[in-house]
Amino acid sequence: MRHQSKLRAKKVCAVDGSYTVTKGKDVLRHPSHSETKIKYPFSVDEFLLESYKNPWGQMRFGKILEDLDAMAGNVAFKHCSVGNPLIVTAGVDRIRLRRRPIIGADQSLSGKVTWVGKSSMEIRMQCSDSEEGEWLEAYFTFVARDPETHKALLIEQLLPQTTEVCFVFLTSILKF
Repeated sequence: MRHQSKLRAKKVCAVDGSYTVTKGKDVLRHPSHSETKIKYPFSVDEFLLESYKNPWGQMRFGKILEDLDAMAGNVAFKHCSVGNPLIVTAGVDRIRLRRRPIIGADQSLSGKVTWVGKSSMEIRMQCSDSEEGEWLEAYFTFVARDPETHKALLIEQLLPQTTEVCFVFLTSILKF
């Protein structure tokens, strides 16, 4: 009986409707807590379309990678709730370009945390268009640092929710 009380988890609701689970001093977060999506309406916004088009009429790949890095940083920051941590891109791995994107179609970028260590985390980013679906997938590794001491900062652990998320989580563990 005494051991069972130690294993009880407590849900803590946030203002945005998401929740975290606390287990003792550890805070466990669901991947959906920090999941972020953004849409680029290229089909109706000519100015936005032109800023992402290169002189040959194709997508500016460097600009997309820049946006993915910035958005992955937002996902990482959203996952960390302790103070105001420094979030640093440690690496970008496994960029898979499945096909060329359709420049005139609406694009969407999405990302979520797939693995968490003590002070580092992996974030899966995806790009897809409204016509043919996903065309890019990349994995970003971020580390959290204490802004005053610049040492590693302990971050919230990940609590997978669904079977798909569990599979991605276990696959990520094997990579590290």
